[in-house]
Amino acid sequence: MAGLVLFCALSLFDHGDHTFTRLDMALLFYLGAGSLAGHFLLADAVRPETPLALQKLRQAGIKRIVLASGDAQAVVDRIGEGLGLDLLRGELKPEEKVAIVREERQSGITLMVGDGVNDAPALAVADVGISMGATGSAAATGASTTGGGCC
Repeated sequence: MAGLVLFCALSLFDHGDHTFTRLDMALLFYLGAGSLAGHFLLADAVRPETPLALQKLRQAGIKRIVLASGDAQAVVDRIGEGLGLDLLRGELKPEEKVAIVREERQSGITLMVGDGVNDAPALAVADVGISMGATGSAAATGASTTGGGCC
């Protein structure tokens, strides 16, 4: 009998200090031969080379680094913690990302890096838009531009 994988999206709540923090994760269960054969907890993590890469960007003259994501604010805060970013914004819709890029463009040349269809509009309005990752959508790849000519 082939194994079965069950996927559960989790939103865990920490209620210390009477506040609720949403921590999004995914839990995978593998069932084989009628019993639990294994499980995996998946969550975003910062790649080990990220702090050095951000430091090198600062040394190269990049003055402001913003993390703008559609992920839950708690996830964005956890990912951005200790990275020295200037702004951490989560739970953003595509049009809110566009607004952030437009606002940042008021201060200078803006480069936007994105990896999904929700990033395509913001990639298109940035001075430079970069679609990255093997999983980047065709819409994001098509929106990568130089010149900030959309919307």
